[in-house]
Amino acid sequence: MTEERLLSKFAFILHADLAGSTALVQQNEELAHKLIQETFRRFSDIITKYK
Repeated sequence: MTEERLLSKFAFILHADLAGSTALVQQNEELAHKLIQETFRRFSDIITKYK
């Protein structure tokens, strides 16, 4: 099995707890959702960049 094929078998799960997110959701749910989505987009960009 080639290295490329082996790498395609791996799966990763990311779970992140953002400090203060509960309080933010209580204050402004729409803003909290926007900020959380942006954070996960940044994670995704970094993961993609470094494979």
